[in-house]
Amino acid sequence: MPTTLDVSPESAAAAAADPLPDDWQPALPLQHLRDAGAQVVKLQGKQIAVFLQDGQLHACNNRCPHEGFPLVEGSLDAGCVLNCQWHNWKFDLHNGANLVGGDALRIYPVQLRGDTVWVNLVDAPPAVRIERALMQLEQAMDDLDRPRIARELARVEQAGGSTQGAIARALVRGHDRLPYGMTHAEAGADAWLRLRDELEDPVERLICASEALGYIAFEVLREPPRPFDRGRCYGCLPAYGQGNWSAEMNSRLSGREVPSTRGGSSDGYGIKVPKA
Repeated sequence: MPTTLDVSPESAAAAAADPLPDDWQPALPLQHLRDAGAQVVKLQGKQIAVFLQDGQLHACNNRCPHEGFPLVEGSLDAGCVLNCQWHNWKFDLHNGANLVGGDALRIYPVQLRGDTVWVNLVDAPPAVRIERALMQLEQAMDDLDRPRIARELARVEQAGGSTQGAIARALVRGHDRLPYGMTHAEAGADAWLRLRDELEDPVERLICASEALGYIAFEVLREPPRPFDRGRCYGCLPAYGQGNWSAEMNSRLSGREVPSTRGGSSDGYGIKVPKA
């Protein structure tokens, strides 16, 4: 079984005699990989699994993004697919793709300099990390994978993204799937966020936001798109122009409001709210 290896100060000092930019860190002697095939190194507080496969070096996060199993204890096949021994998740070590669906694996650039393996630990710019996490969150919502929704939302926050922004983005994604403009999921999101604002524990706050997103995924995103057709209102009613649509909505008397709301509101027609 592979063993965990800490980089000693002596090893780092020797490698620093001809250093790469600060993004690169000396990880371990190549001989350790030749002997074991895989090793874990601890660099800047991160556990990195390093593999030597058919003369090729690979490095990744040692923790499976599913539930944290040490991937250095997994099996690596001839196609460079790493299999997590806990729940049989499979990752392509060339790009981190999850071959069974689910969270992607963080891959680190790696190279050999002399007899030392070096790993690049630099993170992508925050904007790139946020957008990547938001896209992965959308995949989790499309799959109605509630545990993954929580994990991906945590990655959005870790990258510096906004929870409120993630929920707003989910609501925008579902706006054309609602024949009556909204469901209980929108009202529920407001309630979950209000509860979140009253809490201090980060795990409890994450749970609240994840519940809001999970309900949007269940109640809204499973519905088919229903884009508004200007040539046809529901019930074969004619489309309204700005003047008569606004008048009908403000009168609240005709019963024709719902068929025209989805088109009229997209054009920014105003509705006068009666005073209490």
